[in-house]
Amino acid sequence: MARSLGDQHWLLVTHPCWDVPGLAYEDWFPDVTDSLNQWFIGAHFYYFYEWEQAYWTVADAQANADSRFTSVLLAIQKHGRPWLSTELGATPFSPNYECEAVPGYQYCGAAGYSTVSLAFVVRMATHFNANNLSYTLYACGDWVKNWSLGWHYDGLYGGVDVWGQYLP
Repeated sequence: MARSLGDQHWLLVTHPCWDVPGLAYEDWFPDVTDSLNQWFIGAHFYYFYEWEQAYWTVADAQANADSRFTSVLLAIQKHGRPWLSTELGATPFSPNYECEAVPGYQYCGAAGYSTVSLAFVVRMATHFNANNLSYTLYACGDWVKNWSLGWHYDGLYGGVDVWGQYLP
């Protein structure tokens, strides 16, 4: 439909932001027909305390990143498409969005992180960098606010100012 309107931009095809029971990760992406053959596959990656409470350790976060990255490689191989991850973030989020409840939290808000969630991001970024794959850090805009303190400014570059300085 976009092509019929004259759009010639590259397209990004992502999978649902939740697990798809019974399907391997590489099968989550839809088949796409593009007359220009200009499309990426990609996904968002986080390690939220809300979903990982039972395994909230640096070692598990790193193992989870290793497993997810293996799935990325399988998806690239299956679909033969370039990769672009448009969100890789360290926001630790507890079930009630209370950062202080997250073990190892260092900073609250949308640009927040914990030692565990940051270990996940560092490991994913290391994999992406080593394999020359594209990704964008979240949150990295000046619009990022610290939710727990109200709508306060988190620096010019949000998460990049806060936890981004620790990336390889």
